[in-house]
Amino acid sequence: MELVEHLAELRNRIFRALFYVIIGGFVAWFLFKPIYEFILYPIEPILQKIDGSAIRFNSIQDAFLLQLQTSFIAGLILAAPFIVNELWGFIRPALTPEERKPVRFLAPLAVLLFIAGLTTAYAAAPTAYTWMASYIANIPDAVLFQDAKSYLLLTTKIMLAFGLAFELPVVLLSQARFAVRPAMALWRL
Repeated sequence: MELVEHLAELRNRIFRALFYVIIGGFVAWFLFKPIYEFILYPIEPILQKIDGSAIRFNSIQDAFLLQLQTSFIAGLILAAPFIVNELWGFIRPALTPEERKPVRFLAPLAVLLFIAGLTTAYAAAPTAYTWMASYIANIPDAVLFQDAKSYLLLTTKIMLAFGLAFELPVVLLSQARFAVRPAMALWRL
C-alpha cells in the first residue's frame, strides 16, 4: 500500500473506533443508574457514617454533565475491545508471522492483568476512602459534601492507575521478546 492508502485505512479505523465509543456511550446512557450505583458503592459507607454527609452538585447542569461524563467513560470501556480490534487490524499487516506469535500470548494476558488491576482497585477503594475520610474526624464539626464529578474522576483515575500498573509484566515480557531490552538486563533492574 502507498502512504495515501495507509492514511485512508487509518482514517477509516479511527472513524469506526469513534463510532464504537458513541454506541457504547449511548448504551451506557440508558444504564446510568446501575453504573452510578456501582461507582458510588465504595463511598456509601462513609456518607452514611458521617452525619449530614451527602453527594452534592454545585450547579444545575452538574447532574447532566455527570451522567454525560459517566456515559462517555463507560462507553469507552464498552468499546475498548472493538477499538483494540481496529488497532490490531491496522498493525497486523505490517508484522511478519514470527512477530505476530507473541501477540497471541501477550494480548489476552494484557487484558486479564488490566481487569485484575481494575478489580483490585475497586476492592481496595472502600478501605482507601475510609482511610481518607478518617481525617475528617480531626476537624471539629466537619461534614463531608462530596462533589459527584470529582468523586467520579478520582475513582476513575485510581482504577486506571491500578489497571496500568498491572500491565508491567506485559511491558517487561514485550521488551524481552522484541529485544528492546535483553532478558539479562531486565534481571539487573
